[in-house]
Amino acid sequence: MAYSNGTANGMFGLLDKIKETAVSAGWQVVKESVIPYTNIKRGGAHFTVERGDGAISENQSDSTTQNVIIIFPRPISLNSITFKSENSITLNGVLFDLTREKIGDGFTDGAAFSDEIKAKRYIQVEAVTNGATSNFDLNFTCDTNAILQRDLVISNGDDENQVILNFSAFIDTNGRTNIAAASCTGYSENLPIEKQLNAKLCYILGDDGEIKYNLSFNNNRMLLSVAIFRPDDATQKNEVRQIVYLGRIRIYGGEWALPDCNIILGSKENLKWNEYKGCGITKTFIYYANDWREADTSAFNSAVTSVANCDIVSPPGGEMFSCPIILYNEYNIFGEIDGIYNLIMADGINYGDEIAIENNPYIVVADNIGFNKFDTYAFKKD
Repeated sequence: MAYSNGTANGMFGLLDKIKETAVSAGWQVVKESVIPYTNIKRGGAHFTVERGDGAISENQSDSTTQNVIIIFPRPISLNSITFKSENSITLNGVLFDLTREKIGDGFTDGAAFSDEIKAKRYIQVEAVTNGATSNFDLNFTCDTNAILQRDLVISNGDDENQVILNFSAFIDTNGRTNIAAASCTGYSENLPIEKQLNAKLCYILGDDGEIKYNLSFNNNRMLLSVAIFRPDDATQKNEVRQIVYLGRIRIYGGEWALPDCNIILGSKENLKWNEYKGCGITKTFIYYANDWREADTSAFNSAVTSVANCDIVSPPGGEMFSCPIILYNEYNIFGEIDGIYNLIMADGINYGDEIAIENNPYIVVADNIGFNKFDTYAFKKD
């Protein structure tokens, strides 16, 4: 078991913390890989391809007769261009300040750009083509992020109750820097995260700035809490908190008795952090009987409670109300989410404080925006 907390440098830094904490808890790194942000990824993943996607297809025999219009996830400085066509190409660009300009014309395969062009930062490029164009690519540099995507696969190494967690951190358009995460029942080196055996994705939403986190691993699951506060953000002035859970639940009738019962908690959509809608802790997905199925939980928060139907208060004398979060459906009571308790705080207890439940240390965390008695949870320090 292992616990860490502190500040991570963006989502790639958070992935480093996940790896370090998992390894210290006895998990094994199955695979790591990095895709540098120096070229257009074949197929256009993490770029917005408005027109001419045949020119950047993974199938090199594909082509397009349209102009190629690509929006970049981060501003880039152009170095050179490669493509296959019988004709030269004209390039137009949109600069970081949203100014549109003609970059130049008469570019041929392998052309290097001038120092004047290299000094500019573009967020969109349009290639004006004349005839079929294929295998289009640009070589570039970025002064804010040198990585497009980084993948990490870890396993608890337990043959009887194996847990495999897949992570893929990436930069994206609209300022997103997120981590796609999945709890899987198998692993294939040649498949992307979304196609792993019985994988179901959730997302950790972030950006390139500093992110506060609490992270806990035991042999069966990862438990993560993150908080982002950007008071200068145009959309969200409040701190946004996220809870993420990947791996097995604690099974009734034998703590880890069943081979399945993985769950995912986290954003189900690939959003920007300031659009976060909650981890869905009151109704989540659980894997059992060879399929992912939606299950109810006994968790309560402000979205499903009110004074009329859940008027819970802490006992007097500084004690706190806490209870486990149980997963169930019409036919089954599966067990409980490991390491998280619903919590009603006593007076004087605040977000981030350390408390004790059954003589074990816990951190007070919250999900989404705000901080009231119905959105408070206790996060176990393993």
